[in-house]
Amino acid sequence: MDKAGTSTLEFSLVYGLLLTMIMLVTHVGFLYNANLTVSDAADTALESYTSLGGTKATARTAAEFIANGAPLKDLSVSLWQDKGEAFVRVRANSPSILPGLPVAVEHVASGPIEEFITEAERQ
Repeated sequence: MDKAGTSTLEFSLVYGLLLTMIMLVTHVGFLYNANLTVSDAADTALESYTSLGGTKATARTAAEFIANGAPLKDLSVSLWQDKGEAFVRVRANSPSILPGLPVAVEHVASGPIEEFITEAERQ
């Protein structure tokens, strides 16, 4: 029985699976990094938006600053208020390694808007 070429055949069968696994792990790593970055950007934007004198422009700038070095595409920041609560939604797409896998990440942060009351207003 001739065994010439069996190692080449075995390698070619395993190579595709190995390459796919490496690409999948890389894709998940990019997605995880994007999720952490978007979450941090939303929290920072909310903190900037709800602090005294915070505006939508300062919140957007804070979110874009946090996401500046990350490999994100299509970053969008939405801000709104409802009954004393502030909401910040940050969306982005992570780089795609394998086509067809999800790449969109989103985080919504909410918190109360800071209100400062002077001693004269308390009485």
